[in-house]
Amino acid sequence: MTVLHARTAITTRALQREIVGQMNELSVDGLLALRDFAASLRQRTLFREPHISPALLRNSTVEMPADSLLGLMNLLPPVGGDALVDSESLYDQV
Repeated sequence: MTVLHARTAITTRALQREIVGQMNELSVDGLLALRDFAASLRQRTLFREPHISPALLRNSTVEMPADSLLGLMNLLPPVGGDALVDSESLYDQV
């Protein structure tokens, strides 16, 4: 297979050699980041949706109306408005 890269037609094998050469210069952190990136590319190929990563699908948010928060009211005892004092009093109650 021939790939167009930097205005030069090169083979896939030559591109792989170029990438391996660059990998030899990476730190451990760089190699870990590269491994994660390669895994995400592989997953995009498996899911055949290049614009949506599986990680985004797992961590997506759901839009809900504000009044859905009403059920959370009164779960904690009333507090006085001083965040430090209020949090300390919650720990004192435990």
